Amino acid sequence: MEMVNKEQLKKLNNQFKSANTVYAKSQVVNQLLNSNQEILNMFGQSSQMKMITQYLKESLKCISANEELVDKIFMLLLRMNLNDEMLRECEMGHLLIKIKEKKLLENQRSNVGDQLQQKWLRINAMYRNALEEIKKNMNSKDKYEERKKKVKRNQSSSSNESSNKKKKNKKKSVRFARDGILINYKYFKRDDEPNQRGMTIEEVMAFQKQYPEELKRLKQINGYDIKHRESIMEGQEHKLQLDNIQHMIEQIPFIKPFKLRPTFFEPYDTNFKETQRQQIRTESKMSAFYNRDIPEQPGYNEISNTQSGIQPKIIHLDPPKREDLMFMVQVICNRGFTELQEKHKNANKKQIKGILKKIEEEQSQEKDVILNQAKQDLQPKMQQLVQMVEQKQNHSQESILTLLHDIIQKLKEIGEEQYIKNFKSILENKLNDQQQIISEQERFKSQQELQRIRIEQLQTINPVQAQRLRAYKTKNCHNYHSSIGCTRGDNCNFIHDSRFPGKPAPILQHPNFLNKTLQHQPSMQLIIPPLLQQLNPAILLGKLKKYDSL
Repeated sequence: MEMVNKEQLKKLNNQFKSANTVYAKSQVVNQLLNSNQEILNMFGQSSQMKMITQYLKESLKCISANEELVDKIFMLLLRMNLNDEMLRECEMGHLLIKIKEKKLLENQRSNVGDQLQQKWLRINAMYRNALEEIKKNMNSKDKYEERKKKVKRNQSSSSNESSNKKKKNKKKSVRFARDGILINYKYFKRDDEPNQRGMTIEEVMAFQKQYPEELKRLKQINGYDIKHRESIMEGQEHKLQLDNIQHMIEQIPFIKPFKLRPTFFEPYDTNFKETQRQQIRTESKMSAFYNRDIPEQPGYNEISNTQSGIQPKIIHLDPPKREDLMFMVQVICNRGFTELQEKHKNANKKQIKGILKKIEEEQSQEKDVILNQAKQDLQPKMQQLVQMVEQKQNHSQESILTLLHDIIQKLKEIGEEQYIKNFKSILENKLNDQQQIISEQERFKSQQELQRIRIEQLQTINPVQAQRLRAYKTKNCHNYHSSIGCTRGDNCNFIHDSRFPGKPAPILQHPNFLNKTLQHQPSMQLIIPPLLQQLNPAILLGKLKKYDSL
């Protein structure tokens, strides 16, 4: 009988090793369940029990797909009646504790979940004592490992501290006094006269009970003095850090800026008054182009500000005014009429021979009449259109477009077609840019508000920085200026304007030796170091010994 059981166990072991799919695993476990109790006990005491724990661990990752396998393994555990040692060796106890702690069976479906929960409760009741001991051992092991890690950390930190102390401080020899001398020291009152008897321990205790408030006040005063000293030391450290940063900033070299691209100087199509204003803006705001970003607020990190690369600021133009629009319309009209005259001249040249020509004076008079009539018709309409574009909120878009259509038709009748598209696109842009102007104004207001809040915060933080803020980007720079820019570099917080160039940088004045009219200066005795005296040509040629000149 024993031989038969051993053969069956071998077959089961081979089947457990070869089973790969969930169906094959469930078939092998079912075959083990159908076998007799002796085979179950022999299997439970063998090392193949680890395969069952492995099956259960893999099936718990997705219980809904492996419900049948989990159910059969629970049935197997109820029938086997394993020992405490076997639960530890095959790691089944750890897995059962994990199921209880993470509550893996509670979030399942009602039908299957209830069955598995009931079997799990029976298993827990069956192996309760063994599971509690395993849990205690697990907790003690975890605590022991944590202690080991803490001890290693403390040892490493203490060794580092001791090595640092050894490097910094030298060893000092200390002599300790004898115990008999130390016993003779006693307490004294604060206002005692010298060479008086000291207080005993009982008298000290009585004194502390008699004046508790005074002692408490003395402790508070001493504590306040210590905190005050610490705050002073922190302030000194902060000042030293700032001094180091400032010293480092002064050593940063100023890089010569790149030349501006030709795209920055594109001329305007029409020569109206906006060009003059734009020139003033470029003189005041774009006079100095630095290859590092100048901050909008002074509360910036001065070290991170030293980044290379040109980042020009966008200059937002002012909204169009009535004078500009009127001037633009007048320029368009004048250009159109002058080109009309040239067109008529070219048409007259190409006339076929044989057609009677009028006298040149009569032709010129007729052209003048046509042009004057067109001017009189178009000028009021264009003025009306400009007014309607300015006051868009009072006029509908259809009325503006109809008037524009009439003007374009009139231009076509005269023969002017070159500037129709340009004129139409300009006015359509003016019609549609009102929302853009409003958004730009809102963005500018929000930017100003953020800057104001930032300035208020900085004023509360540091009074020195607040004093620096008063002149930030409000005054023109009057520092020394060289050909490459301000000598302060990128950390200059004043306005760089071409109209206020500042002082010229000082230049070393070398005397002109060719000019004989200069007064004779008395020769000063030069102090030459010994190493330079060795380079004397007399020494190098051998005429003079090396140490004779010393």
